[in-house]
Amino acid sequence: MAFLWISILTSTLLVVILKLFPRFQINTFLAIVTNYLVCSSMGFYFVPANVEWYHPTQGLNWLYVAIGMGFSFIALFNLMGYISQELGLTAVSVSNKLSLVIPVGLAFFIYGDSVTWIKLTGLFLAIPAVLLTTWQDGEGGHKWSFKNVLLFTLLFLGSGLNDTFVKFAQEKLMTESQFPLFTAFVFGMAFVIGVLIASFLTIRGKLKFTWQSVVAGIALGIPNYFSIYALLKALAVPNWESSTLFTINNVGILLASALMGVVIFKERLSIKNIIGILVACVSIILLADKLI
Repeated sequence: MAFLWISILTSTLLVVILKLFPRFQINTFLAIVTNYLVCSSMGFYFVPANVEWYHPTQGLNWLYVAIGMGFSFIALFNLMGYISQELGLTAVSVSNKLSLVIPVGLAFFIYGDSVTWIKLTGLFLAIPAVLLTTWQDGEGGHKWSFKNVLLFTLLFLGSGLNDTFVKFAQEKLMTESQFPLFTAFVFGMAFVIGVLIASFLTIRGKLKFTWQSVVAGIALGIPNYFSIYALLKALAVPNWESSTLFTINNVGILLASALMGVVIFKERLSIKNIIGILVACVSIILLADKLI
C-alpha cells in the first residue's frame, strides 16, 4: 500500500503549501503554471531509456487523453478559483472530494469491481465524512444562483472524470513504463496553456511576474508530480479495485488535510468536523481491509 499512502501524503502536502501562499504573498496562478513545468520536467526525467511511446495495440491514444487532461487541469483550476470566491472554500472541497462517486460508480460497471456489504458501507460512509469534515458554520449567505450551481456541477463532473480518465489510461492505454511519459504530457499541456493565459494577463496588466511565486511553484510541483505518479502506480497493483482505492485516496487526503490544519495552522474543529473525521476513519478502515 506504499504508493497509495505516498499519493495521500503528497496530495496533503499540496494543500499545506497552497495554504501558505497568502502568507508569503504568492501569486497563485503564476505558481501553478510554474508547478506544471516542474511536473512535466520530472516526468520526462523519469522516463526509462527503453520506454516505447507507441502502445502495440492502442497506438498513441494515451497521448490524446493526456492532452485532454492538460486542458481540464487549467480549466478546473480557474473554476475552483471562481467558486472559492463566490461560494467559499468549503464548496470547492466538497465538490472535489464528493466527485469520487463518479470513478467509483463507473468502476462497478466498466471494470467489474466486487460489491460486498463491508465495501458498500465504507463507500457510503465516505459521503457524510466529506460533508461533515469540510463543514464550516461561518460560510452561509453565498450566492447560489443558477450560474453558480451550474459551475459547481461542472467542477464536480470535471474532477470525477479526471480520476476516471487516469484509471482508464492506466488500465487500457499504456504500460507501466509509460506512466512517467503520460504524466509529463498531462502537465506539459497544462503548462503550455497556462503560459498562454499568463502572457495574456501580463499584457493586460493583470499579472505581475515575481520570483517568489516561481520558487513557490517549484515547491508545489515536486509533491504534485509524485501525487499523480504514485496514484498511477497504486492503480496498477494487481487485485486492487479502483472503487476502493479512489475512496481511500480522497477520504485519506481530506482526513490528513484536516489534521494538518489543526497541527500547522492551529485551525479549530467544530463538533461536526470531529464527527466527520471519526466517520472518515471508520470508512478507511472498512475499505483498507480490501487492499491488505
